[in-house]
Amino acid sequence: MELKDILIPGIIFILGTIITIYQYRKNKKLTERLLKLENEKFNYQITQDAQKELAQEITQKKQIEEEKSDTQLYRDHIIEKFQYLDFTGLNALLQKPLKLERIYVKLKTRPQRENNTYKTIKDFEQLAQEDSDDRNEEEALKAGELTDILEERIEQSQEKKRPLKMLILGHPGSGKTTLMKWIALQCAGQKVEFLAGKMPVFIALKDLGKDPDGTFRILGIEKLVKKQIEHESLESTFFDRHFKKNEVIFLLDGLDEVADETIRKEVINWIQKQNIRKNTLIVTSRFSGIQAEKGLKFHDAWPAFCIKDFDLGDIEFFLQNWYENVEKAMAENSEAKALKKAETRYKKLIETIKSDQYEKLRELAVNPLLLTIIAIVHRTRAVLPKERHKLYDECVKVMIELWNVANRNLDINFSVDNSINHLSKIAVHLMKENRREATLKVIEGLLPPKIEDHPVCFFLEEMVLKAGLLYKSEGQYGFLHLTFQEYLTAWNFSKRDNPEEILEYSDKDYWTETFKLFANISNPRRFFNTILERLETETYWRQMNLWEDCLRDIAIEDTQQELELKFAGHILNRLPQLGRSEIDEEKINLYHTHYPIFKHHEKFPTKAWDLFSNPQHPFVQTVGANLLSLGDPPTRDQLINTIKHQIDKFTTLPNPSRSQTDDFFFRHKISFFLLIVTREKLSDFQYTINKLKVDSPLIILLALLDLRDLRYLRDLLDLLDLRYLLDLRDLRDLRYLRDLRDLRDLRDLRDLRDLLK
Repeated sequence: MELKDILIPGIIFILGTIITIYQYRKNKKLTERLLKLENEKFNYQITQDAQKELAQEITQKKQIEEEKSDTQLYRDHIIEKFQYLDFTGLNALLQKPLKLERIYVKLKTRPQRENNTYKTIKDFEQLAQEDSDDRNEEEALKAGELTDILEERIEQSQEKKRPLKMLILGHPGSGKTTLMKWIALQCAGQKVEFLAGKMPVFIALKDLGKDPDGTFRILGIEKLVKKQIEHESLESTFFDRHFKKNEVIFLLDGLDEVADETIRKEVINWIQKQNIRKNTLIVTSRFSGIQAEKGLKFHDAWPAFCIKDFDLGDIEFFLQNWYENVEKAMAENSEAKALKKAETRYKKLIETIKSDQYEKLRELAVNPLLLTIIAIVHRTRAVLPKERHKLYDECVKVMIELWNVANRNLDINFSVDNSINHLSKIAVHLMKENRREATLKVIEGLLPPKIEDHPVCFFLEEMVLKAGLLYKSEGQYGFLHLTFQEYLTAWNFSKRDNPEEILEYSDKDYWTETFKLFANISNPRRFFNTILERLETETYWRQMNLWEDCLRDIAIEDTQQELELKFAGHILNRLPQLGRSEIDEEKINLYHTHYPIFKHHEKFPTKAWDLFSNPQHPFVQTVGANLLSLGDPPTRDQLINTIKHQIDKFTTLPNPSRSQTDDFFFRHKISFFLLIVTREKLSDFQYTINKLKVDSPLIILLALLDLRDLRYLRDLLDLLDLRYLLDLRDLRDLRYLRDLRDLRDLRDLRDLRDLLK
C-alpha cells in the first residue's frame, strides 16, 4: 500500500473532524445567541406586560380616587344645599342662617296600611286621624318615628334583596320636605348608622311637572338623576357605582306640587315603571295628591305612612330648640344672656299654647310650619291670634315689617297693605293657572310698572332676599310655601266687590285650602247663603264635601253652629223629595252623609220623622231611622214600635213581590241593625225574626248587612241557639258606628266576628 493511499483518507478525516468541530461551535454560538434573543424578548414582554398592568392599576386607582373625590364633592354639595332651615320669614328675622339639624324634631307616623285600599282624600285624612287599633299585627306597624320605620324597612329590604318603595303623606306644612332634606343630610354627612354609605338623590317632583319638554317621559330615573347632577356642575360618574351597589336613596318630594293632574298621573306612572334595582325610593305628597277616583294612585301595593301631628312633647322640644338657636344667633355678646332670654320666651309661649283660652291655637301648633309661624309672630308681636287665617295675616305682615327694618338704612319702606295687595295678585294668577311659579314678564303684566317708586323686579328681589315670602329659581318666582299662595288668593277675593267670584273655582280640588281660608276671611254668612241659594245646581251639590270642609274650618263657634244648622236644615228638607232618578240617587249619596245632620241630630226630631215617614226613596227612610236612633230613649222606643208596626203591616201582604220585599228590607236594614248594636231589647230583634218568618237569624243578618265576602262567617256561633242570642248583650262598645259617614256601606266594619264576641 502506497503512502498516498494512507495520507489522503487521513487528511480527509482530519479536515472533516475540523469542519465538524467548527460547525458545532458555530451552531452552538448561534443557538446561544438565539436563546439569548429569546430570553431578551421574553424579558421584554414581561416588562411590557408589567408596565401595562401597572398602568392599568394606576388608572383604576386614579378612577377610584376620582370617584371618591366626585362622591365627596357631591356629598358636600348636598350638605351645603340643605343644611340651613328655610322656613318662611326666618331669614328675615335672623338675617343669618339657622342649621336645620339643630332644631329638627323627628316626625312620627300612624300605623301603615297599603295605600291602594284607600279611594278618596277623605279616606287618607281619616287614616291620619284614627287611633292605632289595627287588628292585623302582621301588616300593621306600631306608631313611631318615621326614621325608625325607615331603618326597619331598609333592613328588611336588604335581607330579602328587594327594592324598598314608600309613600309618605301629610297635611300642608307637616314637615314632609324638611324630613326629606334631613334624610339627605344624614346620608351625606354619614351621621346616622343605617344611612351611612347611602347616596341621597333629592328630586323636586314639581320640576318634572313644569318641564315643557316632558324630559322625564323619555328618561329613566338613572339618566334623569345624572342629568340633574351635571346640571349642578358636578361629575355624575360616581352615581353608577352606588346605584349598582344598591346604595341610593331616591327622595322624590312633593307629588301634589305637580299641579296639572294629567301630568301628575304621568309622573306617578313614570315612577312606578322605574327599575331601581334594590335601592330605596320614597315619595312624599299632600293627601290631595293621591286620588284613586281620578287615577292618581300607585297601583303597586306601596306602604303608605301618614305623618302624625306634633304632640305637646314635640311642640315643647321644637320651641325650646327654636328659641335657644334663634336667640344665640341674634346675640351680639353673651350667650348666657341669650339662653336666659330664650328660656323666658319659650316658657311664655308654651303657657299660652297650653292655655284653655288658646285652644284653637293649640290645634294649629301641632303642624310644624304653623308652629314656626307662631314662634316668629310671638317673638315679634308678643301677642298671638287664635285663628289660622289671622295667624297667616300676622305672619305676612310681620315678615314685610321685618323687610322694612332690614331696608331702613337704604331708605326703602314699602307699605304693608300695598305689598300684600301686589303679592295677592301674583298668588291669584298662580292659583288660576294651577302653577307654583311665574316668570318676571308674566308678573310685570300683573302689577303696575312702579311699586312705590321702585321697579317690579326690585320689589320681587327684595321679597326673595329680605322678606322670605318668595323664592327665585331659574328666572321664575314663586311663594316659598304653598300655604301663603293659598292664603293670599283667599285674601284677594275677600277684598273684591263681588267676593263670590271665587266660586268659579269650586270644582278645582287644589283650591280646597283657599276656600277654607276664604270662608273665614270673607263674610261667612254671605258666602254660605250664596251656596245654599245655588245648591240645587249640579255644579254646587256635587261639591258637598268642599262646603263641609269650609263649615268645619269656620273659626267662630257661634257662626259655625248657626251655618251648620242652616245647611243641615236645608238638606233635611230636600231629602224626602228625592226619588229614584239617577241624579236624585247621586244627591242622596252626597246629602245623607252631611255631618251637621248627625252632629245636631237632637235639634231635628221633626225632620227625622219626616224622613222616616214620607220618603220617595227607600234609603231616605233609613237615614231618618238612624237620626231617630240617636235621640232620647222615648224617641228610640217610638221608633222601634213604629218599625214593628210596619213589620206587622208588611207581613199581612198575601204575596209580596220581590220588588216590595227588596224595598222593605232596603228601608229597614239599618233600623234592624241598630236593634242589635245598641244592646237594647233583644226581644224586639227576635220579634222581627219571628214576624218575617226567617228560618235563621244568620239569614236576616246577611240581608241587613248586605256584605259581599262572608267567608269568615263560617266560624260564627249558631244564632238559632237562644243561649247565644243572650250573648249579644255583651257586644263591645260600638258607639263609633254613629260617626260612620256612609251607613249604607256596612262593609267598612272591621270584622263581624267582633260584633258577636
